[in-house]
Amino acid sequence: MSGGAVRALGSRIGRLYLAACAVVYLIASGSFLVVQHARAVAEAEAACANLSRVVLDEIGRNGCSSAEAMFEREAMRDATLRVTSSDGVTLASEGDRLESDLTAGAWGEAGADGLVYVEVGNRRPALAEPGDLLMIAAGGILAGAFALLTRGPLVRNATAPVEGSIVRQREFIAAASHELKSPLSVVMLDLEAIRTSNGDAGRVELLTKEGARECARMAGLVEDLLALASGDAEGWELSLVRCDAAEIILDAYEQMEDKAASLGRPIEVSLPAGDDEATVLADPARAAQALRALIENALEYAPEGTPVGVALSVSRGEAVLSVSDRGPGVPDDLKERVFDRFYRADPAGSDRDHHGLGLAIAREIAEGHGGSLKVRDNTGGGAVFEFSLPLAR
Repeated sequence: MSGGAVRALGSRIGRLYLAACAVVYLIASGSFLVVQHARAVAEAEAACANLSRVVLDEIGRNGCSSAEAMFEREAMRDATLRVTSSDGVTLASEGDRLESDLTAGAWGEAGADGLVYVEVGNRRPALAEPGDLLMIAAGGILAGAFALLTRGPLVRNATAPVEGSIVRQREFIAAASHELKSPLSVVMLDLEAIRTSNGDAGRVELLTKEGARECARMAGLVEDLLALASGDAEGWELSLVRCDAAEIILDAYEQMEDKAASLGRPIEVSLPAGDDEATVLADPARAAQALRALIENALEYAPEGTPVGVALSVSRGEAVLSVSDRGPGVPDDLKERVFDRFYRADPAGSDRDHHGLGLAIAREIAEGHGGSLKVRDNTGGGAVFEFSLPLAR
């Protein structure tokens, strides 16, 4: 995704946000009008019922003509009155009733007229009164201003992860290109040197070994890149089984023992005493791969002649596989950056077999298991990488 695509995405999110705000405001305004109208109708019906009882009392004291006089007043111009006897004869009528009018009535004794039914009507309240419309208009202005003011920050917050991902992707591609270019350049130079070696068997053998070494380095880099790309696209494929964390440590130790011995940095393994097992639900191959990456990193930075420690402990429901060294350690401000792809504390270091992907892969494997990978200072100097896996239940 390019910068233009991110801007287009931000614009689309902004429009959707404004549309959503408008829809929410319309729903809220409509709900407000419905509630207000329902309350006004209830109040009008209650007023008609009360007025019908008042009229019934008036008729009982002064007759139907006095009731009609009540409804001739200006204040009652929207009200209507119907008084009928028990046999359906209209005794009094005042006002023009509409089909939409609200009505309420009551039966009662009316002196000489006997049992009568008094029905009072009134105009149904409008759906929206001028005051309600004014309130909705003012609320719409405020809501619109709020939406416009908050759109910018919301779009920036929404697109920031995408922009950050694009930046990281560009950096990743640039770093991968650089790492691939270096061994290819060496191989090309070796091939050219072989071509011009004039049959010098010793020189040809030396150049061939160097080219093979660079090809192996490039193959390892490509393998790591493919693993990361697969993890990014589909997540890490893990075949989870119940296994002993100690077996993971021993597997990684057996694969790294010879290399450690050749470097003069022996691996010292420390496992829990007795029959205590740290059973985890993990992919043994992937977990061992992550642990090998930690051991390789320790072998790179540990001083010659000093051991690399690999230990297993159990803490807070997790099996902690730790790898320690007596090297320069990791400064506090770099304790997270060391897990970035292609990051190396010493870019100009002499060890060209490490391209800065091992720790990144190890952390992603750890997190894929629901665990974690952290680094802390080692007592007495150096660093300790702690690879935590949840215990199986």
